[in-house]
This record gives sequence, structure tokens and C-alpha cells, in this order.
Amino acid sequence: MEQVSRQTKIERTRRFRYAAGYVIEQEGSGVVERLVRDGTFSKFGVRKDQVLDSTLESLTRTDAEKILRKKEWEFQNYEKIEALTVPAKIFDMQILFDAETAISNAQDVLGVEKTARLDRKTRRAIEDMEERDFFPAYIENLRLFVEKNYNSRQALIRRVKNRPYRNVQASSTTL
Repeated sequence: MEQVSRQTKIERTRRFRYAAGYVIEQEGSGVVERLVRDGTFSKFGVRKDQVLDSTLESLTRTDAEKILRKKEWEFQNYEKIEALTVPAKIFDMQILFDAETAISNAQDVLGVEKTARLDRKTRRAIEDMEERDFFPAYIENLRLFVEKNYNSRQALIRRVKNRPYRNVQASSTTL
């Protein structure tokens, strides 16, 4: 099993807190029909089908963060990426759409093989690419995806165009 230093654990937690804070800021704290209008509801970015022991209405931010971390963040290996804003944007798009859409569009911009997974080559490419080079191309790819698959829905395009910023409010993120 991988031996992880205390400092590495702190950095990984900080990166997750940043990304979760950004996602929750985008998703909001109320129960809403998902922006992609697939008939499911979410709260804090957690879909109803991800809540096992309680109702979506009673989900707390702390519980939502635990679910997002285990079922989305760690499952896709975001914790192994040292960059901050680029993985937060990909993670947000994963919550908005799905992992395959978010990661495949990123891999297209990064110029790596499309695997729809955050494999080692993809993670390395994320760390090597500058934000200023990544975001315009990634946002444009996603905008075209929304035009093609969601009839140019303006709410989705607005969300796709949002960029994480360095001082996202993650202070209330508890993990």
C-alpha cells in the first residue's frame, strides 16, 4: 500500500476542500433538479441515488463532502493531482455532466489518449499544462458539447464558462 506523508495528506485535503468548495458554490445548498434536466435531483452536487441512509433533504454539507470525496474525487484519482484550479474545473464538470464527458473533453485539450479516466498520463499532462492554456480550449470544447447535446441551453453554457479562481470559499468545507 502507498505510504503517504502527513504533508502530502494535508495538501491532498486542501486540494479536495478547494474543489468541493467550488462545486458546492456552483451547485448550491438546496434540493434542485439537476441542471442537465435528467429528472434526478441533487443537493451540494450529490445526486439522490448517491444518498443511501438518509433523504436528500436532510443531507448536510459535511455528509455531502464525504460522499463527493469517496464516490467522485477519490474514485477518479483527483487526489493524485498536485494542480489546483484545473482539476477543480474538471471535477465540477464531472458533477454537472458525468466523468466520461468531463475527463474526455479534458484529455482532448491535453492531447492525451481519450480513456475517460484520470490515468497517469492525463494527471501528468494536467500538472504540466498552464491554466491560461487549458481553460479557453476546455471551455470551448464543453460549449460545443452543450450546443450539440443540450440544444445550446444557456444555463449550462453559463456554468461551463465559469472558471475556478484562487480564492474560492472553501473555509466552510469541513474535510
